[in-house]
Amino acid sequence: SYESVDLGCDHAAVGASGTVRSGKAAGTAELDDVVLTTIVPGSKLYPGEEHLRFKVLLEPVGIASWSQFDDESVHIVALREVSAADDVAESDATIGRVVLSEERVAHVLGVVMYHVGEQRLMQMCVASSLQRKGLGRELVSALEAYLTHYAGRGTYITLHARQVAAGFYEKLGYSVHGEPFEEVGVPHFHMHKTL
Repeated sequence: SYESVDLGCDHAAVGASGTVRSGKAAGTAELDDVVLTTIVPGSKLYPGEEHLRFKVLLEPVGIASWSQFDDESVHIVALREVSAADDVAESDATIGRVVLSEERVAHVLGVVMYHVGEQRLMQMCVASSLQRKGLGRELVSALEAYLTHYAGRGTYITLHARQVAAGFYEKLGYSVHGEPFEEVGVPHFHMHKTL
């Protein structure tokens, strides 16, 4: 079991443990067995989240680590749990891999964080093998549902979107605010949305 709460997603079936199953809403059979759940730093799945963020977001721009806001943020991860006998210990599948027990392994496949104090969505990423398959949309949707459930309508979300990701967020209803800026050597846009 994971440290989870009901994410309040109307479009997904909520499991007995409070996790939210992604699947038909994402539009692809590849996501049928992917579960979205909340975790906290220090939990068993947290090293998998950190490793995924490092490989997808940080390593490509030369940053060794980034966890300064982790303790003050809501973390929603997408994961696939498999038996140890069925585990693939090669390729993209090893990114975010966490051994749960002798019999079970989990692969953290995506993450989105929301820093409560700054009202900012941050560190959103999906394993490269699942990009452009709807998982990122599912993660953001789950975060928005979580925030609506716990903070109510009118919750304000900001984010620093990499220029290459701005179109993704615009399709989800986020608006560009202000001029482009550079962060970690990469062009970004300030974006926001009110739920």
